[in-house]
Amino acid sequence: MKNNPEPLRPNIRVDWVGTVDQGRRLEISAEFNNTAYELLSVVADEIDESLWVEFFVEGKCLQIPFHVLADAVKISPEGVHSEAWYAQHVYSKQDNA
Repeated sequence: MKNNPEPLRPNIRVDWVGTVDQGRRLEISAEFNNTAYELLSVVADEIDESLWVEFFVEGKCLQIPFHVLADAVKISPEGVHSEAWYAQHVYSKQDNA
């Protein structure tokens, strides 16, 4: 991912949205360039009320089980680190061994 542009860290909104034909959903959106963009929504299945995270990729609506995202968020703090962290905590210790 070295050639990717610098990431944006826009203002984020979390809103409950209730519609007549889609029930109630939780939407996460970002605002930049004076425009709000829906990033993802948490929706409930019509049949069993299971929760799904819905987002769009190349015009297609994708849904992943909510528990997959919740589990990923829960374990992220213990294992996700920047390259600078690895340089300080891993690579420098290998050099000194």
